[in-house]
Amino acid sequence: MSGRVEKRYRDTAHERTVLSASVDQDGVEIMPCSRCWRAKPQGRCVIKEGSNCCSNCVRLGKSCDGPNVADSCGCLDSGRWFFSY
Repeated sequence: MSGRVEKRYRDTAHERTVLSASVDQDGVEIMPCSRCWRAKPQGRCVIKEGSNCCSNCVRLGKSCDGPNVADSCGCLDSGRWFFSY
């Protein structure tokens, strides 16, 4: 069995954690997506410009409806995300 090719293990959880930290650092806070809204305690919903997923959804590897929620509430201003209190 010396002719077998060994597959490399890919640590996707670590990759998601690193990407989530990048979104947290470079992103802006928006209206919470459904997942962030239901979180206990309710956390910040941070998204990078041009992205479709907030940092929490990226970390969990789940889909995010943050851009749709922000768009329907009028929180898009000429292509940039913003969150007003």
